[in-house]
Amino acid sequence: MRPAITVNLHTGGADAWALCPGSPAPGMPDSATVSGPVTSTSPVPSPASEDRPDPAARRGMSTGLRQWLVVALAVLSGATDAIGLVALGGAFTSVMTGNLVIMGVSASTTDGALAIASGGAIVAFCIGVYVGARIAGSARPGDPVWPRAVTVGLLVELVLLTGYGIGWWVTGGEPGSVLTQVLLFTMAGALGIQSSTVQRFGVNGLSTTYLTGTLTTVVMKLAGGRGLREVQGSLQILLGLVVGAAAGAGLIEVAPVLAPVLQIGCLALVIAVAVVVTRRRR
Repeated sequence: MRPAITVNLHTGGADAWALCPGSPAPGMPDSATVSGPVTSTSPVPSPASEDRPDPAARRGMSTGLRQWLVVALAVLSGATDAIGLVALGGAFTSVMTGNLVIMGVSASTTDGALAIASGGAIVAFCIGVYVGARIAGSARPGDPVWPRAVTVGLLVELVLLTGYGIGWWVTGGEPGSVLTQVLLFTMAGALGIQSSTVQRFGVNGLSTTYLTGTLTTVVMKLAGGRGLREVQGSLQILLGLVVGAAAGAGLIEVAPVLAPVLQIGCLALVIAVAVVVTRRRR
């Protein structure tokens, strides 16, 4: 004998009929009609409610915290560019537009050392961008606010910056001509990795290195009548770049041995916060 199944046509009918879609209730003929209130003894849970992910668990980190970590990366970029420009051959480590101009100037002035510095930095940066893109990949649907691949890319960048720091410290902040080029190219490769890694966030226009486009967007939005609230995130990043450049150049002047501490410290702090927060909120 089949066990009787009762359904509540007022509240649970759809769940009960879902037990056997397209067929009559057990023990009833095809033409039978159920009347009167009955109860359901074993409602079927909705699959949609069971499978729906917790937004907070998926996110892992707030966008506000990510914004401040991005600003810290901009501080790192500003410091690194300033150090490269002032102390390591006169070329940029992330502003490749500037390096293209410097390379053109070196061609007309027949300055071979400047041509090597600017051209080599461009090549090293491009290699870094490629490596970072391979590690972090592109933004994907369902990505958390801070994907794990971003942390992995920044760890590789940290390895390069640590290598640069060791070379800097071994020479007391006064590397020879050859090592100067090597350290410059190492920093350019590191910022190339950072440049492509942050693209995994999938935020349109977000950058922590080349910021001419960011500045252009800020001015255009303000000219179009947008308020400061609309552009405050971009302004924070731009300010971080300037603060980092001032700090990096200042350390070269007063305490050159400490210059890598600023760069490595900023990046290590970003990675540590990202690891702690994403693990805690999993």
